[in-house]
Amino acid sequence: MATKKEAEEKAAAEAAAAEEAAKKEAEEKASAEAAAAEEAAKKEAEMKASAEAAAAEDAARKAAAEAPQAVADPAAAGEPDSASGAVVEPAIVEGVEMNHPAIDANPRAGTTALMNARDMNDPLNRRPSDEDFIGKGLDPSVYGKG
Repeated sequence: MATKKEAEEKAAAEAAAAEEAAKKEAEEKASAEAAAAEEAAKKEAEMKASAEAAAAEDAARKAAAEAPQAVADPAAAGEPDSASGAVVEPAIVEGVEMNHPAIDANPRAGTTALMNARDMNDPLNRRPSDEDFIGKGLDPSVYGKG
């Protein structure tokens, strides 16, 4: 049979082993928590960078959309504009009174450049100054391209 001294030594060894195991487990847990915190910080930094990039892109698009691409509050017409290739008979053009009350010689009076720059045929409100503008669905020749 084991003596009292051997039993105490065995109990002390078991306690030391248990303490060492608990210490090792705590170190592993702390290491895992540190790795998880580092991963979370990395993901948060990526999300923040992505959000900042998206905000910068939105700001650039907004600035481009607000940049005047047309005349603000244009002057009243003095004569009819060209008829886009149609035959214009001088007698008809001469017969139009531009200052007649029934003729709106300045339909865009009081408008902003942004209002005049919109192309209602382009649902994406693309602008000819956009780098990737190819005039989808539009005649690019009116923008000096093509």
